Amino acid sequence: MESKKKITVKIPSNFIKLNNGLNELTTGEPGSLNEVLNKTVLTNPKLNDAIKSEDNTFRPYISFSINGVNSRQLDGMETKIKQGDIVMILSPIAGG
Repeated sequence: MESKKKITVKIPSNFIKLNNGLNELTTGEPGSLNEVLNKTVLTNPKLNDAIKSEDNTFRPYISFSINGVNSRQLDGMETKIKQGDIVMILSPIAGG
């Protein structure tokens, strides 16, 4: 039996604490970027609150890359994610 490649969603370091110490999540179900995020990251209420606003839209300072390419350069939240892809959540980190 051939194993399917998983889709990996990488969690930024400033959100790992919100994700029970895990720096990535996986799913085997392809779909749009929005669908993949809803199946993985957004099932965690703390991560959901960090990434989405009260009106259920993604916060403007959060962006995503798929295999190293910013989703805004692709089809945004409708970008098709396939098995083996790596999705990274990009979040600014402030400090000094």
